[in-house]
Order: sequence, then structure tokens, then C-alpha cells
Amino acid sequence: TTVDPVAKRYYAQGTLAAQILGYATANDGVLVGQLGIESQYNSELTGKEGYTYVEVDNYYSSALPYSPPTTIDKEDGYNVVLNIDENIQQIAENACKDVYDVYDVEDGVTAIVMNPYTGAVLGMASYPDFDPNQPTAVPEWVDIELWNAMSEDDQIAYIMSKAWRNRAISDTYEPGSTFKAFTTAIALEEGLTYEDEVMSDAPIVSGDYTISCWLQKTAGVNHGLETMKEAFENSCNPIFVRLAERIGIAKYYEYIHNFGFYNTTGIDLPAEGVGIFHKN
Repeated sequence: TTVDPVAKRYYAQGTLAAQILGYATANDGVLVGQLGIESQYNSELTGKEGYTYVEVDNYYSSALPYSPPTTIDKEDGYNVVLNIDENIQQIAENACKDVYDVYDVEDGVTAIVMNPYTGAVLGMASYPDFDPNQPTAVPEWVDIELWNAMSEDDQIAYIMSKAWRNRAISDTYEPGSTFKAFTTAIALEEGLTYEDEVMSDAPIVSGDYTISCWLQKTAGVNHGLETMKEAFENSCNPIFVRLAERIGIAKYYEYIHNFGFYNTTGIDLPAEGVGIFHKN
């Protein structure tokens, strides 16, 4: 009887952190990482098989007496320990799925939870997701008739774009109000404002555009005079336009470069995207 070992990676937590971990497939008996950490650290995670060589007779294929064996020891691969907190990861994934279900999101939902003092990623979720134990299986969120109508190549392409893709690091998005944090940081760093400065969120007319606070758009009134701290809490658009005008476009873009938006962060995951900005 011949026993052939088959390499297999088991993911005990199922879909948890699937896009972060990726998955591994057996190639000639050796696990090869696909996507995520499995791909990024494939050479570190992969060990080496051990062998024993000995002279045998032609008839019984048994070891010849007094034939000293030659042994090559196996080498274990390394373990990789992540900053991911399992509980935080699960909460982030549940939140993404809830949003996906409620709002019928077309291009998926993503969330990142970080330690603000160290930058450590405690949770990184993307939905739709997949089970790394069965990475090519029909996803639970896909209409089975639509799935069966696809060719095998189309099925793989669909999973790659919808489920395997880690949107948190590969996709771009239009940041909107989240960029107010950077505008504020620049203005404070340059000494152009302070937390208790009183400013007005009256609408600003710029060319064909009128930039108003969200309250103006929804209730027909604005917050009026408020401190810089209150404006930040209220996310008042006009005040951040005024801050950006104080900073000036050259200084503003200098900081955007310094913040690293034109580059990758270098996170330990493949296929990281970069920001999209005006060339001039």
C-alpha cells in the first residue's frame, strides 16, 4: 500500500478574516499561499519536507543490510502572529454584513479598526466574504441560478472581484467629510486656527457652487457662530473651506504628500492601492 500525503490548511474560524488571511492550496504536495497573509508570507510559512535515503535491493525493495541511511531533517515553517483582535474583527464583520443587507450595497462594505496610538490594525473587514476552506464554492449571497449560468472561468472572476478582494486596502473611495480631520490637522500644525476660535458656517458661494452645512441642506438653517472644536464635532462644510483657503493649495498638497496619500502604507498585505489625485 502506498500512502501519499496531501497538504491541507484548515481554517477553524471559517470566514473570519478571510481576506486578511487568504488561503493556501496544495501544489505538488506543498502548500502555496493565495491572497492575504498566506501569499505575503508564503516563504516564511512554508517548511521543507524531510527525507531518508537508503540503498534497497531490486527484488523486495527492502533496505540492504549494513547500508547506512542518509537523512535530511524537515524544517518547520514559521508562525505569523497578527495584531488582529478576534472579537473586534467579528464585530467589524457583523457591522459590514448588516449594512450590506440593509442598504443592498452594490460594491461591498469595508471597515478598518486601528489602535490610534500605534497604527496597529485590530480589525479589517470586507463584505461579501468567502470561506477559505472552500474558496471557490458558490457564495451564500449569490443567486444559484445566476451562478449555474456562468462558466467556470466567469465564476472564478466573479469571486475574485466580489469576495476575495480586500477592499480595505485595494479600493479607493471619495473621502468627503473624513478629510476634514486632515484639514484641521494642517491648520493646527501651521498655527492658522485654535480649538476655541469662533467661526461662522454661513454658506460660501464659489463659482457655480454653494457650499453649505448639512444642517442648512436638511433643516434650512445653519449652526451659525461656533468654535473650531464645535465645527469639527458638527462637521460644518463652510468652516473647513475657510480653513483650506487659509492654508492655500500649495501648502495643502504639500501636507497631503507628507501624510502619504500618494504612496502605499506598506501594510503586510498584497495588492495595496494608492490614492487618486489631480495631476496639477
